[in-house]
Amino acid sequence: MLIPLGAFLQAAAAPIVIRVLGVIGIGVLSFTGVSTFINTMLSLAQSHYSGITGFAASIVGLAGFGEALGILGGSLIAAAVLSSTKRLGMVK
Repeated sequence: MLIPLGAFLQAAAAPIVIRVLGVIGIGVLSFTGVSTFINTMLSLAQSHYSGITGFAASIVGLAGFGEALGILGGSLIAAAVLSSTKRLGMVK
């Protein structure tokens, strides 16, 4: 009772490969969607930030709004990367 090697490997590896590719696809799609949304919101905030008057811009600049916007955007993108890697099984 000899089983051909190719049939054995196909039967053993096919379900694993299908599952891995499915999980990777879900992770990539969710990260792409979240990243696109965050980048769109950041560009919208930047365009509104550039439209304010001179005095208001100096007050907002002294308050550190630009730095806060950068920190907030970076943390949201980092959270999106971590959530997508958790779905991929790279980080627990």
